Amino acid sequence: SVPYIRDSCDFETDTCIWRDGVDQTDFFWARNQGCTPSYATGPCEDHTTGTNQGHYMYVEASWPRKEGDLAVLESEWMSTTKPECELSFFYHAFGENVGKLEVQVQGEHFNRFADKVLEGNSSTNDWISGSVHVGVVTRAKVVFKGTIGAAYDGDIALDDVAFHTCGST
Repeated sequence: SVPYIRDSCDFETDTCIWRDGVDQTDFFWARNQGCTPSYATGPCEDHTTGTNQGHYMYVEASWPRKEGDLAVLESEWMSTTKPECELSFFYHAFGENVGKLEVQVQGEHFNRFADKVLEGNSSTNDWISGSVHVGVVTRAKVVFKGTIGAAYDGDIALDDVAFHTCGST
């Protein structure tokens, strides 16, 4: 039986229900605190605590990464019972060469139920709120796809990922 989802994750102690995807992945998301290692990109503080002691997940755009490389972070398989089920999250996409962040709801019998592409903004060095509608699903997972841009200064980060009004067992 697929569990009903009612989880939120701030990445402070672990990655909760989120794990590395195995399909079409060139590299992996990393759990981090403080600044990302590259100059002029990425956050220096997480969204949850607003300090350099907090944790978040991110994709590092520096070598050996190259343009178009993909990292996938996906939830466990889940079930929802409410049509208003939604996933909220905060993302940070600061730098001159940010690629893209795709958020998808994928099911066993459908390839793409919802798809949202978030483009980075080089002038916004802050966490930005995002959300995607999940709806009623019998067996599905939410997938974050981070794609590397043209150069090192394109880190993308995620924090405070939460499901809202999704139903319970």
